[in-house]
Amino acid sequence: EPYGKAFLAMAIHTMDASDARATTLADDLVGSAIVSATGAFWQDRTLDYQTMSTDVRSTAIVLDALLQITPDQPLLTNVVRWLMSVRQDGRWSTTQENAWSIISLTDWMVHTGELNADYDWSVKLNDGELGSGHFDDPTTQQEMRVAITDLLRDQANLLNFSRSDAPGDMYYTTFLTYNLDAAKVEPLDRGMVIERQFFVDGKPVSEVKVGDVVSVTVTIVAPNDLYYVAVQAPIPAGAEPLDPNLPTGFQYDQQGQPVLKPINGAAGGWYNWTPASLDYRSDKVTMFATFLPAGSYQYTFEMRAAFPGEYNVLPAQGEMLYFPEVWGRSGGQTFKINE
Repeated sequence: EPYGKAFLAMAIHTMDASDARATTLADDLVGSAIVSATGAFWQDRTLDYQTMSTDVRSTAIVLDALLQITPDQPLLTNVVRWLMSVRQDGRWSTTQENAWSIISLTDWMVHTGELNADYDWSVKLNDGELGSGHFDDPTTQQEMRVAITDLLRDQANLLNFSRSDAPGDMYYTTFLTYNLDAAKVEPLDRGMVIERQFFVDGKPVSEVKVGDVVSVTVTIVAPNDLYYVAVQAPIPAGAEPLDPNLPTGFQYDQQGQPVLKPINGAAGGWYNWTPASLDYRSDKVTMFATFLPAGSYQYTFEMRAAFPGEYNVLPAQGEMLYFPEVWGRSGGQTFKINE
């Protein structure tokens, strides 16, 4: 397990900082990290309740080991961001997670000098300056926006971040938001696979009649454990979702709540993972899951075809709320409702 290698590496490094075995173990840990655009963590192969080990605990222990052995490893910034993102109400889930996260993050702040931040910064886009200033407070934030029409269309856009050589770390996140013709959008996997299908009497359909009750099944494939996941499933404008609290043939568990069902042995196959909350709107249904273990899932709700017409349906899309770079979407669809 990652935490075992981390403990061994720290023990070897403490006895002899020049021992190459510690560096070898550290390099092996870096190579086994699960990395997204702005987050990195380590995942235990199995859950060991006797040692109270979790992915969060292991990640915090590995972070502390790497800080001792290879403190300038570029991966560490993304490990810190991941640990900060999986907190709940300002804390982690267990005493072990809290203790090791506090230890490793305290050592990180000492290493980076974040509490003594005192540096100048500037951001440029192509040949123009977006902003500049001075940071002397670790809680300071700055937001900048650029209209997509101001970006270069026929060549790459260069976004440049610079700062003075002074104490404190500079963190940044960039987003690009744009709109496409719904029916022409292709499926895309950026760490999460999403598929949406419409069914009547168990058969896939793209055309129904007014009054028909249609089952909407959203399939979610999570290659790795996901935290704070939101999955939106838009429906045709001429349809309306059915209230799950009414007897409409909706899937329920024993407590009378909608169920997110694992498929193909997901989540160990020994219990169902229920969404943390559901949001039913006139144009979509959104499912929220605080923690979604690696695996494949299906979530089904029902809608009623209400108004005739041919509708372009936006793709279903899922993302990690605190790491929106980890996301996926289905393709756009055309759905027809006949009189």
